[in-house]
Amino acid sequence: MNEQEYFMQMQMLGQEAEKIEQQVQMIDQQNMELMAVRESVAAMKDNKNKEILANLGKGIFVKADIKDENLFVNVFAMTNSEKYRCPVSKIKKNSIATSNSKRINTR
Repeated sequence: MNEQEYFMQMQMLGQEAEKIEQQVQMIDQQNMELMAVRESVAAMKDNKNKEILANLGKGIFVKADIKDENLFVNVFAMTNSEKYRCPVSKIKKNSIATSNSKRINTR
């Protein structure tokens, strides 16, 4: 292997490492979001006055009253599935575990 081939191979390995690092960062971000959801669902149980700040997206919140403890979860792009608190927290817990295993596999 000559010097030019070695240099090209090192460049390719560097680019591959950058892609892997981006994937790890994306998984870390998803993991943090899932943990925040899990904490929010757990906090709903402890909320005595049943008033929350509901996130509308992009940092916009609205005060809302909790009518019941059922949650609506996006299952597919345009489908909502009504879930009870316990299954939702299990779903999110499993999602975090899956996210962590993906993170480990990319390193």
